[in-house]
Amino acid sequence: MTEFIWAGEDRLSDVLSLWRQGFPDDSEEDIREFWYTLKAEARCLMLSVDNEACSMAFVIPAKMNGAVVWYVYAAVTARAYRGRGYFAALLEEIARRAEAENVSGLFLRPAAPSLFTYYARLGFVPLFYREEVKCEADELYTCGYELKWESVTDDVAEQRNRWLAMLGIPSVTWSEAVTAYAQSLLEDGGVLVSDKGLVMYRRDGDGIEITELLCATKDADDVLSSLSRYFACRIKCVCLPPVTTDNAKTYGMFRATGATEVPHGTWYMGFSLE
Repeated sequence: MTEFIWAGEDRLSDVLSLWRQGFPDDSEEDIREFWYTLKAEARCLMLSVDNEACSMAFVIPAKMNGAVVWYVYAAVTARAYRGRGYFAALLEEIARRAEAENVSGLFLRPAAPSLFTYYARLGFVPLFYREEVKCEADELYTCGYELKWESVTDDVAEQRNRWLAMLGIPSVTWSEAVTAYAQSLLEDGGVLVSDKGLVMYRRDGDGIEITELLCATKDADDVLSSLSRYFACRIKCVCLPPVTTDNAKTYGMFRATGATEVPHGTWYMGFSLE
């Protein structure tokens, strides 16, 4: 018998097993931390066959233009059940339940470039973009502009959403709990804010990876120059919202539910909890 269920604590062992099959780099400790940290927000829909878990995906609520949407996360099918259409059936059930709960759409971040084609067959369209700038080893930001940077540990979502609104960036907005969890994933990193922008970063060997830079385009060089001095090391990579799709990479996909239409324009997802 095929059954769809919202997985509770009694199915945590199945969640751990499926997750590790799809994402073997994640430890059991990592998965448990996600489960318990976001237990009040993230829900796991599981497809079982004869009471054996064969496919699952978490849905995490967020908002786009004030409308509730679900982020489809940690989607995986057990190896023994792959290639039989179970995951496609699971996504259809998620879409059906989303519509029943007046959720306007689903969005996700394909785990590999080849999956964009797969999700397109299931009704998803590219909508989210991100610019990634790789900095050369000898590239330094030498502008003399000084900024005062402060570490942010509380109300990160509020400050981040305020910057997105000020910059006029069409973006997913996340809850404080989800943003705090994303912040916890920044290894030896954190969040900084100044009067010119907001930065999420993590250490990467002998340098810094800026996983999100929110600032006006005209201020970007000054902000990076100031950050380079603040960290006293090289900035290796900078990720930022797209100005246009010309230099941006497709980052995520969206599927409308019910009578909702796909939003227009170039959208920014921000973090993806990877």
